Amino acid sequence: MKKLSFWVLSLLAVTMLTACINDDDDPVSKVTDYLTVNSRAINGDDVVFSQNTATVTINSTDMTIAISCGYRDADGASQTLTTPAMPLTFVGGSIYSFSSASTTSGVTNLSGYFDVATVTLWYSFLVNGTDQVFSSTQLIYSYSTTTVTNPDNGNHTSYTNSQYMFVLDSKCEKCTMVITNFAPNLSGAIQDNQMYWEGLTVTPTATGYVITTDKAESNLMGTNAITDLTVNLDNQGRTINGNFKCNDFNINVTGDLFPTTSY
Repeated sequence: MKKLSFWVLSLLAVTMLTACINDDDDPVSKVTDYLTVNSRAINGDDVVFSQNTATVTINSTDMTIAISCGYRDADGASQTLTTPAMPLTFVGGSIYSFSSASTTSGVTNLSGYFDVATVTLWYSFLVNGTDQVFSSTQLIYSYSTTTVTNPDNGNHTSYTNSQYMFVLDSKCEKCTMVITNFAPNLSGAIQDNQMYWEGLTVTPTATGYVITTDKAESNLMGTNAITDLTVNLDNQGRTINGNFKCNDFNINVTGDLFPTTSY
């Protein structure tokens, strides 16, 4: 249950940050939150993962975001990214973009996206002209399609109301997959508002993360076990494409961290 507390905290953060940006009557124009950030530094074949707590400050009066977060470069050395207050540019829906030419010494080409509905922060930057770093908070794929197929006769159904979240451990060895509004059946009937599977294997790559498991039990006391899972969080972690089996059905999920129109 320790990992699930992260989910609860993220929901609290949604309330705080969304209110900060959207409520003109709110007397609090600036809010600072502390979010877990997963980073990958890439230089050729070298991929170095690190997980740190970021200080994220949103100013709803000036419509800016400022980030301070540690990370490890491709040599494994600890570094710190500190940005000035960066303008938040409305993209659409609940999505804002930001960028900065002025950050910590040695850091250039910083840009990213922020979804105030899910408090999902994603950004990338270049270090000393050699290391490309990609960082993200909780990996929540709200903009996804789930397809359930009966392998015996090919009957299938698709729906778009599920949300997939992956909580990585500090060493990027194991993760928990949380699915909200999951319907592992052909009727599309939601079986549980939130299910999760712990102990999945996660591997950082030059383009994102690969998550696998032969079998994992769910939190529902022996029901909805999954097998043969392979999920690729590709396009530097921004897209999801995965397959697994549940209740003798084949499950396929495709989607995005942000709407594709944001990129």
